Amino acid sequence: MVVNQLAEAILANSLTQVKFHLDSGTSVNSMLDANCLPMVNQIPLCSEEEDLPPHVKVALDDILGFAYPLHLAIVNLYHSVKKTYLYESALEILDLLLAHGANTSECCSCLVLCNIERYNYHPFESDAQSYTALDLALFFKKHPNSFFEAQTHSAMESGIKRIQKKAKKSPTAPIKTVPVVAEVAAAWKSLLCSEEFSDICFQCSDGVSLPAHRIVLAAVSPYFATALKGPWSEVSSGKWNTSYPSTLIRLILELIYTGKVPNAFCKENPLMLFDCVSEYDIKPAIKLATNACIQKLGVSNVKKILQAASLHSNTKIKKACFVFVQSNATHILTDAGFMTLAQEDPKLWLQRVLCERLDDFSFQGKGQDRQCTSCVREGGCEAA
Repeated sequence: MVVNQLAEAILANSLTQVKFHLDSGTSVNSMLDANCLPMVNQIPLCSEEEDLPPHVKVALDDILGFAYPLHLAIVNLYHSVKKTYLYESALEILDLLLAHGANTSECCSCLVLCNIERYNYHPFESDAQSYTALDLALFFKKHPNSFFEAQTHSAMESGIKRIQKKAKKSPTAPIKTVPVVAEVAAAWKSLLCSEEFSDICFQCSDGVSLPAHRIVLAAVSPYFATALKGPWSEVSSGKWNTSYPSTLIRLILELIYTGKVPNAFCKENPLMLFDCVSEYDIKPAIKLATNACIQKLGVSNVKKILQAASLHSNTKIKKACFVFVQSNATHILTDAGFMTLAQEDPKLWLQRVLCERLDDFSFQGKGQDRQCTSCVREGGCEAA
């Protein structure tokens, strides 16, 4: 998993790898659960002293526990104080995550801190009864390394100041609303899947019909804005046949009508979700679906996700797929199913080959103009 690799890079204090994963599209606010962090009761003990291995820094004590990259950056900062060059790199990783929009208010649950002062492992406890990255830095400040006490205090204080500065710039407290605004929001929500005043109806693949409103669809989708003006049978009949199930269409409609991301949105099949919102060009959902695909990349689905990204010209997903293939080359490039891509889509296969010619994936340019330097020499890259 790409998210797992980001967690490993942070805990390994590898600034280069952290930059690499963030530039490849890995979300800075990805949830790190038991798939990314070890369970404390499953970590092999050192045979002589029955202690946790010294390189283990963090774990979970419950299968439902989770953390965020910013928490791991604080953990890494605590363990970096023994050497100046490690500390400088750890501080840069923290700055990098904050610069990419790491949410300072998110909490974690069931986090276990390993190999800290006087403890083999210790549950993350907070006087404030909250579990933000700031609370974690304060916890570490209370448990300084006895041989590097001054350095630990200084490191944690630096982390605290940075997080507080970020929190002031990006306040996360909910915006207070007046009753009129709340009533307007409720009015829009009442239109969701309501047959009243509906002038278009999605005929879903599972046989379910979901009513909608043309003007709402046209407002969020250039595709529908054009299609609903044309001389198509769907326009005159008011029925829009779709190859997607009602569960997926309803989630997308809920996002459109309420402005909120449904809880089940990112639990949906990410590839089907991406295909749907890209086909219908539903702008508010494409970014969410893109991130969902990248976070769910795996050996079994990388080929299909890469092909979908190519079909819909999504360069962010394509680059993430190329990175994932290189990072897992041993498994993927020996998979017969993936290797058929060379015959099925030679142009896409060539892009992958070009982008893997440099071992370190060095890039030149900035922002949307970034291109891997090997592809620049080859005359252009559609993947970067």
